[in-house]
Amino acid sequence: MTREWWLRWLAIGAIAAVALFLRLDALGEPVTWYDESITALRSTGHTEKEVVDFVGSKGVIPISDLHRFMQPDPAKGLGDTLQSLIREDAQHTPAYYVLAHYWTKWTGPEPYNTRLLAVFFSMLSLPAFYWLCRELFVRTGAFESEWICWIGVFVLALSPFHVAFAREHREYSMWMFAMILTSAAFFRALRLDTRASWIAFSAALILASYTHLLSWAFWAVLAITILVRERSLLTTRVRAFALASIAAGVLFLPWAWIVIQNRSAIQQDLAWAKTLASPTHFHFYTSLFPAFRVADLSFLDLYTSVEVEPQKRFTTLAVMAFPILVAAAVYFFGRRLNGYVVAFFAALLMVISLPAFVSDFVTGGVLGAVWRYAAPTVLGWELILTFLFGCLISSGVRWKSLSFAIVGIALAVSGYSAYWEHSTQSSFQKRPTDFGYVADYLNNVIGSTIATDDYVGALLSLSTQTPPNLLLLARPRCPSCPDSRPAVEIPDAGSTGKLLFYRSWMNFGNASIQKPMHQALSSGTFEDPRYRTSGIQAPGAEYYLYELTPK
Repeated sequence: MTREWWLRWLAIGAIAAVALFLRLDALGEPVTWYDESITALRSTGHTEKEVVDFVGSKGVIPISDLHRFMQPDPAKGLGDTLQSLIREDAQHTPAYYVLAHYWTKWTGPEPYNTRLLAVFFSMLSLPAFYWLCRELFVRTGAFESEWICWIGVFVLALSPFHVAFAREHREYSMWMFAMILTSAAFFRALRLDTRASWIAFSAALILASYTHLLSWAFWAVLAITILVRERSLLTTRVRAFALASIAAGVLFLPWAWIVIQNRSAIQQDLAWAKTLASPTHFHFYTSLFPAFRVADLSFLDLYTSVEVEPQKRFTTLAVMAFPILVAAAVYFFGRRLNGYVVAFFAALLMVISLPAFVSDFVTGGVLGAVWRYAAPTVLGWELILTFLFGCLISSGVRWKSLSFAIVGIALAVSGYSAYWEHSTQSSFQKRPTDFGYVADYLNNVIGSTIATDDYVGALLSLSTQTPPNLLLLARPRCPSCPDSRPAVEIPDAGSTGKLLFYRSWMNFGNASIQKPMHQALSSGTFEDPRYRTSGIQAPGAEYYLYELTPK
C-alpha cells in the first residue's frame, strides 16, 4: 500500500467524520417546527382534518394529547399515509413519506430518530456528488485527476444548506440526493449513449419526480443542456433523452393526475405563497437580495451567523459581492469547460430561482426567499465553487500560495458556518415563531391555559416544545379545511387561571391585515365581548402571545 493510498483514505475518513458530526451531533435538539410536524402527521397516516375534528370536539385538554397524531398508529397503514397526502397535501410527492412511514415505525417517533432518515440521504449525496463531479470535470477533460471530486465532496459536506436540511424531518435532503444522482446518470448517459445508461437516467428521474414536484423544472435544466450539446439537432442522444423522459413521465402520470384532481386544495394550502414581504413593488432587499443570499447559503452563510447590526450591513455587502466575484472568476477560468457544461450551470442557477426573483421584484412577494425551493440553484453554486477551487489549486506556481490561501480561507469560513448551523435551535429557513420563544415563556408560567384558533401544524409544533400538562383549548384550522370563521376567533376558555391567546400567524394568508390584527390584540382594541386582550411582555414571544382578562 502506497503513501498516496493511505493519504486518500485518511482524507475520505476525515470528510466522512466531519459530515457525520455536523449532521448527527445533538440531532434531537433543534425545534420541531411547523413543517416537520406536518411531515410527522402525514408519514404516520393522520390528517389535519382528524386533528381539527378531535380537538374541536373537546374542551380543555392537556397539550400532550396532540402527540398521538405524530406517532405510529397500528390502525394506520401505508394507504393512510398516501391518502393523507392525496386529500390535503398532493403537491408533496410521496417517496419520502412512504419511506418515513416505515422508518418511524422502525425507529420510533422521537425527533432524533425521525431526522436520521434525512441524515441518511444527506450522506448518500456525498458519493453521488463525487460521481457527478467525475462526469462533469474529469470525463469531459476539464481536469485530469479525480482530486477535484474530493474537493466537491468537501464543499458539500460543509455546506450550511445541506447541514440545515439534513437535520430536519423533511424531504429536501432526499430531493438534493435525487437531483445529484439524476445529473450524474444524465452525464454518464450523454457520454456512453447506451440503452442501459439511459434506462439508469430514467430510473433516477422517476426517483427525483416522486421526491419533489419541482423535479420537472429541474428536468428542464437537463433538456437545455442536451440541446446545447447537440446544437438543437435530433441526434440519437436527443431521441434517447426524449424516450427516457417520456418513460419517466408516464410512470409519474398517476401522481400528476392526483395533483390535477386536487388543484383547488393545493391552491388553498399554498395561499401563504401570496404573502407580500414588502408593501411596495420593486423592493430590493426583500426581492433581489435573496438572489445573492442563495449563493451565500450554498457555501458560506455569512448572513445568518452575524447578528450584530453594524456588522450585518457589512455582511450584506459581502453576501452581494460573493456571487459576483465567483462569477467573474469562473468567466476567467471558463475556457476549461465545454459549452454544454456552462449551459448546465447557468440553467441550474436560473430555472427556479430567476422566475421567483423576478416575480418578487414586481409583486413584493416572498417566493425567492423560500430557500427550500432554491435547491437546484444551490446545487449549481456548489458545482461552480468546486470548479473554481479546482482551477485555483491547479493554477501556476506563481499564484500557488495565494490560491491555496483563498481556498483554505473559504473552506474555513464554510466550516464555521456549518458548525454554527448545526448548533442553532432554528436554522435559516425557519420563521421567528419557530425559534422557541413562546415555549420558553410557557415553560416558566405555571397554571396557564392556552386558547387558540391556530393552524394544526403550529399546534403540533408547540406541543413538542411545552410541558405535557399545559392546558389547551383549541379550535384549530387547516389550509384544506373549509372555514368561514373570522380571521381571528378567540375560543371561550372560561374565566379561571391565567388565560393566554396564542397565534403564530403561520398560513395567515392576508398579510395586509396581519399587523393591524396583532396591534389590536396587543393594545386591547380587539373587539371581543368576553375578554380584554393585551400583549405579553416577553422577548420574542410578544408577537404571538396575548393575555386574556375576562370583562
